Amino acid sequence: MALSRTIYQHGMEMEYGRGQAPSTSGVITRAVVIQTYFADDPSISASYRDLEGGFPREIKAVSASVLTYGRPGRHAFLPRVPVVQARHGLNDHQSLWIPRPTTVDLSTGNAPILPDGHQGDREQTGDPTNFDGEHVLVTFIDNDSQQPIIIGSLPHPRANYRMVAAEGEKVRSRFRGVESSIDQDGNVLVETYAANSGAIDPDLDGLEPPVLDSTHGNVSVNMSAAAELNVRGVDQNGTNEAFRLRVKDGEFFISFGQGATLVVNEKDANAQLILGDGTSSGMLFEAFQAWWNTVVVATHDVHLHPSGMGPTGPPAPLFAGATDPGNAVPSIASDNLKLPTDP
Repeated sequence: MALSRTIYQHGMEMEYGRGQAPSTSGVITRAVVIQTYFADDPSISASYRDLEGGFPREIKAVSASVLTYGRPGRHAFLPRVPVVQARHGLNDHQSLWIPRPTTVDLSTGNAPILPDGHQGDREQTGDPTNFDGEHVLVTFIDNDSQQPIIIGSLPHPRANYRMVAAEGEKVRSRFRGVESSIDQDGNVLVETYAANSGAIDPDLDGLEPPVLDSTHGNVSVNMSAAAELNVRGVDQNGTNEAFRLRVKDGEFFISFGQGATLVVNEKDANAQLILGDGTSSGMLFEAFQAWWNTVVVATHDVHLHPSGMGPTGPPAPLFAGATDPGNAVPSIASDNLKLPTDP
């Protein structure tokens, strides 16, 4: 196929290198992703970004260069093929699909060698089923060889994950070792312990070894500062509340039933912890120790009375272990720690 360029699907651009596209009479062919491109790719021509007819002509979605292998004895290299998305509106998108490009031939452990012009037979390029890139389905808009489009993904021929009957019905998603799933009993599970950056080990048949450090597998929820996070346990009618965890600006709250169980609010010197109904005060040890040292140790324990036979001896300690305030038993009311009434 001669070098050519065409514009289609307003706002998309295709550039073709050498190679022979499959017959496009209603064909759907298999391919492996070689490279993935984004809107800011530097190879997109500057003139294409200029206004044309009053509209900016910029690539908005993801595209991918693929190597087809659906017909024995012939591969076709199709550059910059648009990737169909579930939704891609003016401001919204849904589950953005970015196909994974090829980095290694799993049979050799090295990057695949593509002949000049990206065309050739399987003996020249290696077996595409061994490429670690995502395997996809390609078809052609209006049966036009100038308008290929990626419409979906196929199970990788060497996929490490295989669905087995024992797992039952399940909605499952996995990316970079992080897995989320909803099983046949409606249980939701998110696992991040195997998180990684996508580095493949060819010696392990393409597995991604987990990276166990503080930069992988973190879970973040970014919310408006005025919003609150609520986790509620309710009955089958969604009404009676068995437990609640609430986090909002200035408060962390846990309850069982309708009563407060644990409340933490404010911060720094104003931080307050309330357990249960908070009708009793806890002891603030630092304040108590300062009081003890001043009133008991420095005053009571050394106080002497005059008598006809001379000063009396010091009184007995108020409490056992009086010389060690940590062993003393009185408490001092605290506004920072509230406990339920001692039964």
